[in-house]
Amino acid sequence: MLRTDSILLDFIKAADSTNDIDTLFKALEKAALDLGYDTISYTYIPSCLVETIPQFSPIFKISQSFDTRFIEHYATENFAAHDFTIKRINEGSLEPMVWWDEANKGILSRKEKRVIDVARTDYGMRHGISIPTYSNRSDMAGVSLTSSESDHHFLLLRTESLAAIRNISRIFSDRVLAIPHVNNVFLAPLLASLSATEKLILQGLCKGASLKIVACELNISHKYAGNVVESLRRKLGNISRDRLLYIAGLIEFHSLPL
Repeated sequence: MLRTDSILLDFIKAADSTNDIDTLFKALEKAALDLGYDTISYTYIPSCLVETIPQFSPIFKISQSFDTRFIEHYATENFAAHDFTIKRINEGSLEPMVWWDEANKGILSRKEKRVIDVARTDYGMRHGISIPTYSNRSDMAGVSLTSSESDHHFLLLRTESLAAIRNISRIFSDRVLAIPHVNNVFLAPLLASLSATEKLILQGLCKGASLKIVACELNISHKYAGNVVESLRRKLGNISRDRLLYIAGLIEFHSLPL
């Protein structure tokens, strides 16, 4: 217990002294490795991505020891659509999920089980735990840890460290979600789907300017600016203009670096 308490305190000190996502994650990674895990990853999925981008793939922060080929595989096969951990968090669960304990209950679908089968068989992630850290409507965030230990040693690892890594993960996630320029890292799929003109017009509208003023500032016609807004609405799921501006406001689009 003294060891886990020390790791928790070291993490809190490190996290409290930075607002930089990479430095924050390095502190999280160090804590996970010190506790005995092989890899750790974190993702935050804003609801606007789920609503507006078909078959999007979440952005992950991963430890140096994490096999990046799995992230590529995850994106290529659209595993996010069949990841039971995302489904559980989206349903509001904040309880840790031990992958193979869940699989052995016989409650996962074939496609859900395939995600963790691939992680284990193809990428050596013999054991895994996912820890939900945030769930609010369709917004969600969580940490996943893996281990290549034997069943017996992994059980001991879980028993000794789960409470500590759960607290550490939640503190990390709270820091990420509280700092706009940090959590905006996870909006990359949305930003990548927009053209430069779409971004500038949307940013101008979010700042409260009328479309006519935005068009004038960008030296484009009012009609063309209106067509761009219509294109944005269609691109993001045929949403209304009010909904478009609401989503942009939620993610503080006016302050995003474009």
